[in-house]
Amino acid sequence: MADRFGALSGEQRVRLMRRLVEAGRAREIPAAVPPRDASGTVPLSPAQRDLWVYESLYPGTPALNLCCAYHFDAEEGPVEPAHLEAALTLVQNHHDILRTRISGTADDPRVDFPDEGPFVLEREDLRGTGTTIEQAFRAFRRRPFDLGSERLIRGRFVRVDDSRTTLMLSLHHIITDWWSFDVLQTEFAEAYRAVRDGVEPKLSRPVIQYADFASWQGELEAAGVFGARLDFWRRYLAEPPGPLTVPGHGSPEAGEDGIVQIRFRVDAETTRAVRALARERGASVYVVLMTAFAVLAHRVSGARDLVLGTPVANRSAKGLDQVIGYVMNAVPTRWRIADGDSFADVLARFGADFPELMANADLPVGRIVSAAAPERSAGRSPLFQWVFMHLTEQPSVSAVREFAEPERIHTGGEHDLVGVVRDSGDGMDGSFEIRTDLFSPEAVARWADSYLALLGQVTADPSALLHDLDMAPAAERRRLLALAEGPAAPAPESLPDTVARHAARTPDAPAVEADGLRLTYARLADRVDRLAGLLVRHGAGPERTVALALGRGAESVVAALAVQRAGAAYLPLDPDYPAERLRRALDEAAPVLLVTDAAGALPDADVPRLVLDEGAYEGEPVGDVPFAPDRPAYVIHTSGSTGAPKGVVVTHAGIAALTHSLTERLALDAGARVLQLGSPAFDISVAEMCMAFGPGGTLVVPPPGPLAGDALGRVLAERRISCAMVPPSVLASVPDGPYPALRVLAVGAEACPPDLVKRWAVDGRRLHNAYGPTEATVAATLSGPLAADGVAPPLGTPVAGTAVHVLDERLRPVPTGVAGELYLASAGLARGYLGRPAATAERFVADPYGAPGSRLYRTGDLAHRDDDGTLHYLGRTDEQVKLRGLRVEPGEIAAVLTEHASVARAAAVVRTDTTGRPQLTGYAVPAPGHTVDAGGLLAYAATRLPAHMVPADVVELPEIPLTPSGKLDRAALPAPRAATASRAPASAREKELCGLFARVLGVEEVGADDDFFRLGGDSIMAIQLTGQASAAGLVLAPRDVFTLRTPAQLALHARTSAGGGEDAADPGVGRFPLTPVMRWWLDQGGDTWAFTQSMVFPVPSGTAPERVRAAVRGLAERHGALRTRLLAADLQAEVAREVPAGAALVRVEVTADDAPATARRLAARTRLAPEDGEMMRAVWLDAGQDHAGLLLLTLHHLAVDGVSWRVIGPELAAALAAPAEAPRGPAQAAPGTSFHRWAHLLAEESERPEATAELGWWRTALEDAADARIAGGQGAGARRATLTVELPADLTEAALTALPAAYNCGPDAVLLSALASAAVRHRGTGAGLLVHLEGHGRQALSAPADVSRTVGWFTTQYPVLLDAGRPGETPAGEVLKAVKERLRSVPNGGIGWGLLRHLNPRTAAELAELPVPDVRFNYLGRLTAGDAAGGELLDGGPGAVPLGHALEIDALAKDGPDGLLIEATFSYAEGVLAKDEVRELAGRWREALAVLARETREGGPVGATPSDFPLVDLSAEQLALLEGGLDGLDDGDPGDLGALDDRGAPGGFGPGPEGDR
Repeated sequence: MADRFGALSGEQRVRLMRRLVEAGRAREIPAAVPPRDASGTVPLSPAQRDLWVYESLYPGTPALNLCCAYHFDAEEGPVEPAHLEAALTLVQNHHDILRTRISGTADDPRVDFPDEGPFVLEREDLRGTGTTIEQAFRAFRRRPFDLGSERLIRGRFVRVDDSRTTLMLSLHHIITDWWSFDVLQTEFAEAYRAVRDGVEPKLSRPVIQYADFASWQGELEAAGVFGARLDFWRRYLAEPPGPLTVPGHGSPEAGEDGIVQIRFRVDAETTRAVRALARERGASVYVVLMTAFAVLAHRVSGARDLVLGTPVANRSAKGLDQVIGYVMNAVPTRWRIADGDSFADVLARFGADFPELMANADLPVGRIVSAAAPERSAGRSPLFQWVFMHLTEQPSVSAVREFAEPERIHTGGEHDLVGVVRDSGDGMDGSFEIRTDLFSPEAVARWADSYLALLGQVTADPSALLHDLDMAPAAERRRLLALAEGPAAPAPESLPDTVARHAARTPDAPAVEADGLRLTYARLADRVDRLAGLLVRHGAGPERTVALALGRGAESVVAALAVQRAGAAYLPLDPDYPAERLRRALDEAAPVLLVTDAAGALPDADVPRLVLDEGAYEGEPVGDVPFAPDRPAYVIHTSGSTGAPKGVVVTHAGIAALTHSLTERLALDAGARVLQLGSPAFDISVAEMCMAFGPGGTLVVPPPGPLAGDALGRVLAERRISCAMVPPSVLASVPDGPYPALRVLAVGAEACPPDLVKRWAVDGRRLHNAYGPTEATVAATLSGPLAADGVAPPLGTPVAGTAVHVLDERLRPVPTGVAGELYLASAGLARGYLGRPAATAERFVADPYGAPGSRLYRTGDLAHRDDDGTLHYLGRTDEQVKLRGLRVEPGEIAAVLTEHASVARAAAVVRTDTTGRPQLTGYAVPAPGHTVDAGGLLAYAATRLPAHMVPADVVELPEIPLTPSGKLDRAALPAPRAATASRAPASAREKELCGLFARVLGVEEVGADDDFFRLGGDSIMAIQLTGQASAAGLVLAPRDVFTLRTPAQLALHARTSAGGGEDAADPGVGRFPLTPVMRWWLDQGGDTWAFTQSMVFPVPSGTAPERVRAAVRGLAERHGALRTRLLAADLQAEVAREVPAGAALVRVEVTADDAPATARRLAARTRLAPEDGEMMRAVWLDAGQDHAGLLLLTLHHLAVDGVSWRVIGPELAAALAAPAEAPRGPAQAAPGTSFHRWAHLLAEESERPEATAELGWWRTALEDAADARIAGGQGAGARRATLTVELPADLTEAALTALPAAYNCGPDAVLLSALASAAVRHRGTGAGLLVHLEGHGRQALSAPADVSRTVGWFTTQYPVLLDAGRPGETPAGEVLKAVKERLRSVPNGGIGWGLLRHLNPRTAAELAELPVPDVRFNYLGRLTAGDAAGGELLDGGPGAVPLGHALEIDALAKDGPDGLLIEATFSYAEGVLAKDEVRELAGRWREALAVLARETREGGPVGATPSDFPLVDLSAEQLALLEGGLDGLDDGDPGDLGALDDRGAPGGFGPGPEGDR
């Protein structure tokens, strides 16, 4: 079978395979590579083309170099470089691929194999240079190849020292793969031994070469085999996950530092266990190893849906085993991890998937990626970023080891992480090859340990649940627990005791400084003691709470210390908070006393009040109150996830440790002047007191009120602040300045951007990052001084007395570099939440690593730890967020919004607005009978929430979107309303690039700061953009688009070229697949040479012959369709780069009177041979110097349509009218998308899910339409006869103007409704008419394309079943409404029919079984001489257009003596329809139009239909009721319905603009 298959010609094989595919028998195609046609050109294989695109995006990259080295030792004797060269020459001569040269264009690259002569090695001598062989090999393999200008294999002979030499080889991946290396290595070993020993090598040239494989791949693609494979991959990869990322690790923007291999060894015992498990489960060793790798990826990344790549040899076809070349494929494997999965479950699922994966593994991965349409990001491989392979021991290694030690290196870089496990003796050697711009080698070394640990656990117990598998070996766990511990804590001490200690040592040192007040430590201690005595007398004491409603000021500092000195805990209340929130806090805390500085400033509450005045500090000081570290020190309310704030009860136990850590790490001393920036209601105020009083420094209290921006800058400068703790968003608002006193800053409460570090860590000033929740006494970690290195600042390391663990859901330490949740252990943990034991139990859990009874606080924060113990923040596990440094629980905000009477349900999230700033947005579902008034709702929220928790906007929704698990679906929430539009371009270059963006991306308008990829761009579009920029004179590389992304940035970077260039993505030349209408035409048969159209154009008198020749030649140069050659057997056509000779101008001398008749005669008899590339003939009918002549242009219909003539006419007129002295350079390519590119886009579109989803619509619409024809489907191919009729001016006016206005439709719907009624009456049965409609075919596709100025045959044709109702009973207006609705229901203007019927092999056969119309209708619109710049369309000869139906009607509007007239030509099949029948049908059509016009004038059922209101789901019945209601209005105005239509949809023209021929 394989031999017979190979003996067929390529065309025969393609036809055979296409039939097998269409019959669903693609698996019966022989797995054998046939020899190619040696006379044809050699294309790149699909896989090679993918690498060609990659190389275009990343020119000069060494990532695709595959390298090996052979190390020779003196024991084997001296090595002669000439022997190596001779051996490599033998191998090179046997394998053409090793002599590859790539030429041609980016759209149509070609391959040849010139004779390179003997293989010549480069030479290098390392002796005396200090360079090691490792360094030399690294430099060698990092050298890139230039695909267009050099050989793609290079070798170097290196003399390492007097006894050692090395041979290095580097090959570009486009000519080899790892399997090929085994072939090459085997043959090289044989050839080298033979040359060295002087014997004949036992080698022969393989019968099958890579060029045969590449051609075979092309045949598989042309036959639809690859398309059939895509069905599986589309199902398997439906809705693919995003790129696999490990939280907290780098991004490609960080810059490439290189590739590193982390090596590990699978010991013999584990290897035996892996093989035993494989046998037990009926799987291969690879399947077990791959599953363990997938589990590792899942546990490291946290992803539950991930795609991993795995290479396959792809050499099962006969003849491929000895081929060198890029044959292997990388196959995506999908892994979905569910809760409760065991390793055995995941292994079984992969084992079940594996056979089908392999059955479809020969489809090039680039096609799979395109079909899956995954999320892309610059510098990362799409679809899968992690790859795993298992390599068995290769025989070639043993052959080479007889004389050298081989070393194989993949330069790598196209994937983030590549795992390789190789069989080696009784064990296995493994490596993780990583990009160091993405991962740290130290972290990945720990992952390698985790992989080995996983293998040990799953082979011992395959039924183990995945979440029970421990990622950290025992030794690693001990190390991680040690890294979690902070320094030892000092002895506990309260803040009042700290102040008293300094008062005793340095009584006169300044302690607090505020406007109008300066307190020394002695005076501060005295005021604290006296106020404490007063508080005790008012009931304050241990385990009691005193509320302080004082705001920021010196009094609040004294009061807080006094409450603690009295043994009580203070409850800070911000007087600016809404009264309702303050009332709730007081009710919950039940304080014994409320201290304020102004009576009546707070809500009524049943709490005794104490108003502070000077008398408060004059009483007796407090007596001795014993200090207990576990006694509450303060209660601070944080935002609550349940909808109400939670009171956190914090003890004194952690205060001394916090004070010690801040003082020591920030290097504070008695001279420190610490700013009190925070409100007392936030625990940052506690940290500020610790920083000031700990070293005996001064707490500087600014005036009340918000402090940020310029005002904060003035305070820093004027008050000589030396230390401050500031939220990053507040610090970002402060202007740059010298601030000479400011020596240290601590930022915290939210993530700190790197640019803020760059701004503030200057002139010796230190900037530290602090992290910690209120529940852990302010801070749990603190970083060292941050470096302005552009990297996100770390959280740092634990403060004294605190352990910070990074744990999994089983409370086990995760390896370094892996995300986990932060858990805190410390004596300073809060007691819990006031009055909320359930919430306390949820967050404060038993500590498995501490002393009995100790606790952990579960922060809900995600982080990872570096190998040195430094922690890095990653995000939240719950909804809680920090906004401008303040903690926000969206649940609390949603609860407040829901309390409003107009709101049924609500949600709140932090979104990034169009300027990149975080914005708190509320979403509300209105209660029944209400609407959401955003302004009123926000005003209501402001009375119940702190200012920082009031949303910036509220968006009304019909429902709150939920995920399948019932949680809020944040991704489905609409973005908040944009505040501003994108910036308009400010320069000519920005304007040019904005226009190019819009054209390539297919959007109406692009702003200067719009991101190319956020607007929908991809790598191919980036190539398109740079090509079009080149044509506009701007030099950009595709990589620039990835890195710079916006018109503004690209405008700054772009260089100006000397002239335009060719768009690499759309050169407009080369082969393209025939479009659907072209394939339909081929199916009709007939005389292909007669299929022409002719138009005659005026030539002004006195026009020079050169001007006419230049005008004609310019057309052919600009428009590739006029240089096209038909390749019917391949179902392709080819656009030539050069203008064919047949396009030259022919000059014929005529008289002025004879010119028109001569033109008609020539038009009728001109024939063109498309198979020879003859698409155009031009004849100049020259009437002499003093008379105007005519230019007859005859084009093959394959190259032109009605719109094209409207392009050609003005171009010709402009060229003929140009001044004689005007210089003429080379014609530029037509603007926009070439027809060549369009044809490829149609082929791609036919495979898209959106297109194939239309199949059901077409099937349902047509399956019962066989009886709706007029001639039983006969007539195609018959002899053509014609009948032309005209409609009078009044009926024309009704059809073109009055009726479309009354029914909000286009003239085509009017004419078709009359035709349907006429056909049903003519037929005498049924109620419908099945008709083929034509359209111009230039609809938008999913890929951006501009064919508005492109010449070619774009026409689309699609079937529609029209309903004419019951003849004589159904009003004509109702028929028109039904026809209008049917036309508008056709998906995407009908273009999908041709794609599925003629281009998609999986759908073509099914649609071919449906009834075929025997009537075609085409309304060409209004055609005037001005449309084609004075050109007149002439009749062609007989057979110019094959008859494809029993009846074909072409209608157009033209100027007549009394105004516009509709002319309709009825072409009919002689012998199928009689002339009288056609005349009768035409008369009934005219009569039906007259009836429709009369009914409408007399008040028939005019009005809207459901499609006029696309934003409202209305049925025809509901619309009728609505119209009836409108008619009943007392002041009814016929214009009301039109106004409603303006809100719904503008008047339409059926499914799309008029068609053409």
